[in-house]
Amino acid sequence: MTSSALKSALRTASTIRPVKLATGGTAGELQNLRQTDTGETSVSSLADAFSRAIAHHTSLPQNERIANSKMAAQKVGQHAGFYTNKGVPTNKPFSLLGKNQKLTKTEEGYEGGKPVTLPNGQPIAAAGVSLSPAQQFGKFNTCPNSAICKDDCLGKTAGGNFLYGGAHDLTAMKGPRLVGYNKTKALVHEPEAFATRLYDEIEARKRLAAKEGKHLGVRLNVVSDLHPRITQAVIKAHPDVTFYDYTKLNADPVAPNHHLTYSSTGVTQYKGENGLEHDVMNPHSNWRSMRKRLDTGSNVAMAFTHGAHLPEVVHDKETGKTYQVVNGDTHDFRPLDKQEPGKPGVVIGLKNKNMMTKSAAAHGTAAKNSNGFFVHYDPQLKVLAKGQKAVPTNKSVTIATQPGRSVTRGDEMMGHNGGPLLGKE
Repeated sequence: MTSSALKSALRTASTIRPVKLATGGTAGELQNLRQTDTGETSVSSLADAFSRAIAHHTSLPQNERIANSKMAAQKVGQHAGFYTNKGVPTNKPFSLLGKNQKLTKTEEGYEGGKPVTLPNGQPIAAAGVSLSPAQQFGKFNTCPNSAICKDDCLGKTAGGNFLYGGAHDLTAMKGPRLVGYNKTKALVHEPEAFATRLYDEIEARKRLAAKEGKHLGVRLNVVSDLHPRITQAVIKAHPDVTFYDYTKLNADPVAPNHHLTYSSTGVTQYKGENGLEHDVMNPHSNWRSMRKRLDTGSNVAMAFTHGAHLPEVVHDKETGKTYQVVNGDTHDFRPLDKQEPGKPGVVIGLKNKNMMTKSAAAHGTAAKNSNGFFVHYDPQLKVLAKGQKAVPTNKSVTIATQPGRSVTRGDEMMGHNGGPLLGKE
């Protein structure tokens, strides 16, 4: 997807007569894009703003919709920033949608492999929104259940977010971290403009994907964990796009074209289990909730300590059940992991990408250093034949019986603090 092609598609998108929603919006009247006080920001206020914005935008005739798109773009750009041309700022705001390495793997293939396709063979065009993870605005947090993982978040510790965002200083806001923060400011201060701009960018990418014979997949939370109620209006306004995310929230998909993978917050791990040399207590573990999700057919993402290898199965000591592990690093399009009705879900295994703990030297302490967010896995590498690479001889991980009330408890879906908690990459 070339930059010029995307710009052309975005210009065209604002002139398209979209599917009209059932609620709100008065044709012939330009939208009053209101700025929000961050102290008032909440899931409900953002969800209401998105609903108002999308209902209004999709009700406008072509010329007024174009004007509304331009207004929204300028308001978003005041926070997200504008592109420059030879050092001179333009009136084009930074795109809300972009790609990271895993989204690129979906389109281009993993380690020389084939691009990811739908079951019918149609290739996928992927895009995502990278907001600032675990960012607090008043009482609102972009990742409300991030107590265990905020210091190990890929939005700070992996790839360019680490190398160019501030490295070991996790409070620094540079490079890609700053870009995500500025987009988040646009969301919080100008939610209606943000929703309108996001709608237009999705429409543009959808049209371009169609020209290339591809199906568009959009991840609205690349490193954040917004409740899907917030973006529900956008998701429903694009029924021909597949939306997907990882979440630690006790939330369900909001539309047939919306898929969620639930994220483990790690587990308490004991000395001797999986070759671990010390106890690791995890007061934030949501394993029992994750196990219930697996047993009812949903998939659960789990981060392991090793940076190069994943187990093939996870065995739950308390129930005796065993769950298959699939490699979640080969691509990002998780809707393809959906299981057949009546079958248990699978564990989406994620290798350790934390630049501070993924090395072989740090591998033995990654579980301890992350307070149990990373689940210890020792592949017990051995060279089986001269001249060959070492291969894993251990292919399983055992989850110990977790502290607290047993499996028979009736409130498995509650978190350690009594609030709803589910499992984020």
